[in-house]
Order: sequence, then C-alpha cells, then structure tokens
Amino acid sequence: SASMSSSLALLFVITGTAHWLICAVHGSCKWTVDQHTLDLTCAEGRKLTTTDEKLPPHTFTFTLCSNGDTCSGTSVMAKQLTTDGKSCYNIGTWKASIQPNYVSEDGGSWTFVYDTGSADCGTPARTWNPTFKCDTATEFSLGIVSESSPGSCVYEVIIRSKYACTGNTECASSGGSNSNSSSESTGLSDGSIFLIVLFCALLTYCIVGYIVMAKKYNTEGGFKDCKNNIPNKQLWIVCPKLVWTGCVVTKEHSMRYINRCRGKLGDGYTEPMADNDDYQ
Repeated sequence: SASMSSSLALLFVITGTAHWLICAVHGSCKWTVDQHTLDLTCAEGRKLTTTDEKLPPHTFTFTLCSNGDTCSGTSVMAKQLTTDGKSCYNIGTWKASIQPNYVSEDGGSWTFVYDTGSADCGTPARTWNPTFKCDTATEFSLGIVSESSPGSCVYEVIIRSKYACTGNTECASSGGSNSNSSSESTGLSDGSIFLIVLFCALLTYCIVGYIVMAKKYNTEGGFKDCKNNIPNKQLWIVCPKLVWTGCVVTKEHSMRYINRCRGKLGDGYTEPMADNDDYQ
C-alpha cells in the first residue's frame, strides 16, 4: 500500500542517516599507500595531548580517527585551548576520506592535512597537520606543535610511533582492540553510538509514521485512533511469524547440508521436512 511504501522509504532514509552519523563519528583508522599500510585501529579514539612553544603555552588535544572531543559545543578531532584554558579553537574535524602522504625514509612517515577546522582564520580553515614518524621504541610520543608560518593557522606536529614503521602489523595482530591503557577515556564506544542512533531512528520512525497515518491515511480516526495509526501495522503483526518461518527454513537447510557432509544422504536417511503448519 501507499502508506507502507512511504513508511518503508522513511525507515530506509533513517537507517541511511544512522549509518552516516556513525561513520561521521568513527571511521576507518587504516590507510594504504603504495602497498604500505598505516594501521591505527587498535588506537582509534585515543586522546593525545601536547603543547606549543609559546609562553605560556597553549594546550592541544588530538583524538585519533574520531571526533571524540568537543569545542564550543561542536564535536572535533583536534582543538587548541587558550592559555587560560577557558575557551578553545576547532583546528580539525575527522574526515575518513583524507589520505596521508607516505615517505619511506627513516623507517616510514605519514603526513595528514586536515583542513577541516573553524574558518575564523580565513582560507584555508584552521588546519591540523600531524606527521606520524617511525619510532620502534614508543607507542605514541607527541612533539611540540608549531605553526607552518606565523598566523597561518596551520598546526604541525610530529608524532613518533611504532605503528608508523613500514611493515608494522601490531594493530592487526591485536584484533583492532583499543585498551586505552595510557590514555584518557574517549567517551562512547561504537556499540553505544549505534544503540543510541538506532533508538533515535526507531523513535523518529514511530512518531513521523504515526503523524503521516493520522493526517493522510486515517483522517476519519485522526490522532485519537492509536490502533490504526501504527505505521506498517500489518508488517509488524506478521513479523514474528516470518522470523519463525525463516528460522525453521534455515534449520532445515543447515541439517541437509550437515547430513550431506556426513554422508548420510542416499543411505536410507530421510531428509527432515518441516511441518506445513510452520509456514502458515
């Protein structure tokens, strides 16, 4: 029906939006350039802190592969705090599509240019320009932040890390787990974000679907007719039965495959057949 099509279209849009939101917060933390790979998945969300060379110094925070920090109410990847610590500047937001420049000298180095900060400096926007350099003796060691030129708002920093060394596979070997053993807490996990977004998506689907049903398809009952304003009501009624049928069919096919592998078929063994009642 038209109402079902509209509601399913709405659910599709909400699901796509949820996927986009999750990717916007957490994305891939692994890059391959010229068949060489920088894998930071085991440190994704790790918050690193350093300062610049000014007196008194500014504090800079950098959350790996994530907009895991906040600045003036905005989720950011990197920020600069004022000397008194009372305000901050967004100097870079996470963007998974940005690729690094790889150089093989001295064990390997990877330079990123995140020109995704606030635009108060003009064009380009405030830019976070970290370079990961190979250092087998440390996990992460940040140098002092400096501007590429005075007033440029392009902030450069050297981060020495064993993960930047050419051929390093320690993150892959650890299964991509992030223990945060030597870092600050980075907030919500991917699972928590997914559940929050899923709940918001379902709530939006129910509210918007109810309004659409009441105003467009059930005008006689209006908003007071709760029973007939449920979006995709027939689908949700048959959903448990469809799930049960799917489980039965999956079990049958699995049993057939297992029995075939065991060599029982063709030896007087009868394949299990589902009761017709299971499909009704």
